[in-house]
Amino acid sequence: MKRNAKSRGEAVSAVPSSPALAGATIDTEARPRASFVWQWPMVCPGVPSQHLEVEATADLMDHLEAMGWLLSRLPQRLSRPAGGGMAWLVHVEEAPLELRRALEARPETATIPTMRGSLVFARALLMEGVSIGHMEADIVADAAAKLRELGLIAIGRPVREGITHGLAPVMRVRIPVRQATPAEASALGHASADVDVVVPEASGEGVAA
Repeated sequence: MKRNAKSRGEAVSAVPSSPALAGATIDTEARPRASFVWQWPMVCPGVPSQHLEVEATADLMDHLEAMGWLLSRLPQRLSRPAGGGMAWLVHVEEAPLELRRALEARPETATIPTMRGSLVFARALLMEGVSIGHMEADIVADAAAKLRELGLIAIGRPVREGITHGLAPVMRVRIPVRQATPAEASALGHASADVDVVVPEASGEGVAA
């Protein structure tokens, strides 16, 4: 499922193609691995950089899913490129076919309103063969789509609150948010650009559909 309708990112270094990952440094004791630089241009002046990072994560995860790759760890933020925008060093590994199918059928990410001007995004985890970094980034990618739907802007970086262990482990990621201005919503292509939307609040922490 493509979560970023306006793809803007690009791999700016030579990226080995899947499945052979030709030219990559191959770890013969694990799945084929590779690294590349992912660059995302700053195309929305005035939009908080924290929100653009969330959008860029959704763009990257769509790209990896299409290529059949998994993150082996969270992307590492690099210095700002000379031409502007943002860049990350991304470490990936090839995803076996059965794991790709499992990811396509991944559980839905729940959205949990809070009293603290933020949303928590929670999802049951696929623990076998998928790094914690990949699962966290994938939850953030789902969050980007939900923020667009609600007309909200991230005003802080996503923070992993933790993992609830048990028969069905769940990861929770918190993102501080506020309502997008009409200019921000228009620039970002929010579906609700012309609708007043408020940050959901709850006396407890219930799950929103």
